[in-house]
Amino acid sequence: MTKVSSANSKSIKENKKQFQELGIIRCEISGKDFALSFAHKEKRIEYRNCPEKLYDINEVILITIPLHNWIEHRRELTLELFKCLRPVKDYQDRLNARNKAKQLIVKSLEKENKIYLLDKLL
Repeated sequence: MTKVSSANSKSIKENKKQFQELGIIRCEISGKDFALSFAHKEKRIEYRNCPEKLYDINEVILITIPLHNWIEHRRELTLELFKCLRPVKDYQDRLNARNKAKQLIVKSLEKENKIYLLDKLL
C-alpha cells in the first residue's frame, strides 16, 4: 500500500468524524443525503508529500458522487467551489455558500450545453 493510499484510508475515517462533528452530513451543494463522497481540492497524488492534508477540512468537501464526477476534471470549477465552501462557516453562511455553489454548477452546465444534467446533479 502506498503512502497516499494508506493515508487516504485514514482520511475517510477522519473526514467522516470531522464532518459529523461540524454537522455536515449532507451534500454541501445539493443538500442530498445519499451517494455521498469526499472530494479533495487537489488530486490525491498531490498530497503524497503531505498526506495529512487529505483530512484537512479545508482540502475536502462532502458532495454527491454525481457532483464529484462532474467536478473531477474541471479544475477551475473545483477551485471556485472550494472558495465559496471553505473555510467552514456558521450555518447561515453555509446556506449562502450552498446557493452560490449551486449557481456555479448551473453556469458550468450551461457553458457546456449540458443543462439537462441539472436534476441529476442538484
